[in-house]
Amino acid sequence: MCSGNFYKLWTTQGDLLLQPSDLQWQISWILSSCSQRGKLPPEACLAALTAGPRPVWAETRSLFLSAGRNKISSSALEKAAFVLLLDSGYHAIEEYHRKGKGNLYCNGRSDYHGNVSCNNMGDCQSESGEKFQLESNPEEMSRFGQHLLLGTSLDRWHDKSLSIIVLPTGAAGLLAECSLVDPAVASHFWQNILTKEHWLGYTAAGDCQGDATLTVTPPHLFEWNIPFECHRRAAASLSLVRSLATNTDLLMLPVHDLDFGHQDAGFTNTQLALQLASFRDRGKFCTSADVTPSRLCSGGRSDLVWTISKETCDFVLAMENPDVLVCGALSWTERCRGNTLISV
Repeated sequence: MCSGNFYKLWTTQGDLLLQPSDLQWQISWILSSCSQRGKLPPEACLAALTAGPRPVWAETRSLFLSAGRNKISSSALEKAAFVLLLDSGYHAIEEYHRKGKGNLYCNGRSDYHGNVSCNNMGDCQSESGEKFQLESNPEEMSRFGQHLLLGTSLDRWHDKSLSIIVLPTGAAGLLAECSLVDPAVASHFWQNILTKEHWLGYTAAGDCQGDATLTVTPPHLFEWNIPFECHRRAAASLSLVRSLATNTDLLMLPVHDLDFGHQDAGFTNTQLALQLASFRDRGKFCTSADVTPSRLCSGGRSDLVWTISKETCDFVLAMENPDVLVCGALSWTERCRGNTLISV
């Protein structure tokens, strides 16, 4: 998906997987095609419907996307393994460039327009040697994460459980819905992608290693016929979704040292922080279930951790008690470990 246009990106040729150079050629072809097509196409409104109320989207699919070319295109989207979103709506690094910090470069890779470059972790460097790192800027990293999650409400396809978002700078993100993969599996999957990218490497010009296969078929552009009523429904969904996006907050804070002598210290502290935030927001405790990080090392078993217990309640009440010092309240974190309820 690029600028509201939907393409079918080929990943195999016969029984063989395409090489990275072949994928790069296809993506370049898509970018060139979108540039020639100019303004947003009528089908760009469909993305807003996937983020709106599910009954409205289901009814719209039944009424307008169940026949003709619309059915062919929507069926192809439904059968796709994942959605690749070529995003151009996040400009933090470009703003850094415009503030006079100098041209940015990293490993010789360039963006779609040739003026900014960055690796997949969002780390860039100016000509003066100054680095731009999202990890060292939690506020900017939070905005980056929120953009990956919400986009512009017209460039996210929420009807797919797995989406990969790629920005012009080379930075990328993964959206995974929990019915397909839990956080531990998604993290392992993403780690494998980054490891393979490092192993494959790039040329000095920033291109994928190897030559593109001349026989690769260009991506297929899906054709649609979007009626006025479908646009009207999309406009209503877009208004609702943008209202929700405006009231959505995301805070990302990298923490490198959570070792208090326990293997599950980081996970327990996350549970406590969420429970405290929920109590402050709602004024009561919330029983929620989270997948344990043991998902990958317990024979494929999916365990659920109920984040509320007597110990977690005591911790929250201690943090909210003005007569209890913070250091005293934090001592409850030790008592919370090992007292979580497990449901298999």
